[in-house]
Amino acid sequence: MCGERSLAIWRLVRSMQESMDVFGEANRDYYEGKKVNVTITRDDGYVDPFSPETYFRSYPDFDLYEKRALKHVKGRVLDVGCGPGRIALYLQRKAFKITGIDCSKATLDVAKMRGLKDCRLMDATKLQFKPGTFGTVLMFGNNFGIAGSKKKTRRMLRDLHRITTKNGRIIAQTITPGGHRKHHRDYLQWNLERGRDIGLVTLVFEYKGRKGKPWDFLLVSPGEMMELCHETGWKVKDILYGDPEIGNYIGIIEKD
Repeated sequence: MCGERSLAIWRLVRSMQESMDVFGEANRDYYEGKKVNVTITRDDGYVDPFSPETYFRSYPDFDLYEKRALKHVKGRVLDVGCGPGRIALYLQRKAFKITGIDCSKATLDVAKMRGLKDCRLMDATKLQFKPGTFGTVLMFGNNFGIAGSKKKTRRMLRDLHRITTKNGRIIAQTITPGGHRKHHRDYLQWNLERGRDIGLVTLVFEYKGRKGKPWDFLLVSPGEMMELCHETGWKVKDILYGDPEIGNYIGIIEKD
């Protein structure tokens, strides 16, 4: 039984790494000044074109609610899904000791070239840190749902509880599922019909004719974030809202 679970986790991690490598290649090309067009396809066929540009913004171009959230950073920092280092590099310049992790080796290579000192190839569901290591965990880029299902997110939150200090906190960004668009609301209904978590989305990255493996990503409402945190030893102390049309927000989460 344990062997089957380990195999399932390995397959999930491998799938995410393969998807992220496609996206990582796009990040690397963008950093080198090449024209980049990434396609993200949801499992219902909905297609969303995307540019890595957002991952290379400097602090003046951060969203206001992101700037407000960064004022809550304290102690040693773990940046989960750090990408090319947008947030991590800013905090590093502010003299914070920060470790960035990501599933994409190509993206981490870009982060290193941009000057991030401590970045490691690691999956958020298999954190390899000692207890009490970090004062703050960052989960920008909607990475509160990076583990996938609610069950896996609970497991990740318990692991984050283990590797953070007594007064540790999480600063986590996500999006309320559905929003104002019918094709997103229809997808939520489809999830209910399939018996899936309502905010679970299955995505595939495509770049230059290469497709990554499908991977799951969880979006949650503020109420769902509060519930997941309550179940895993955390509590949501504050919520900072972004664009109401998008439904994005950042939770400031502390140990219960």
